[in-house]
Amino acid sequence: MIGRPEYIFEAKRLKISAHTAAYIGKNGMERFIDGRYAERYDEAGMIGYIQSDSLSVWKKKIKKQYIKKKTGLI
Repeated sequence: MIGRPEYIFEAKRLKISAHTAAYIGKNGMERFIDGRYAERYDEAGMIGYIQSDSLSVWKKKIKKQYIKKKTGLI
């Protein structure tokens, strides 16, 4: 008997009052970017839904924060 497929998804609410550091780290997008999120599954996804600003604004904010963390600046 073949089991039903499992897909792991997580949503991150991107809002103006949140600091980008809240999205980076051991429980954040860093795990997804580094391939550690839902490691035992073949498929996984993370959805960022934007409540303020634009996609390009959030992309820049999160990329800057991620680089800071990876280079040891935070």
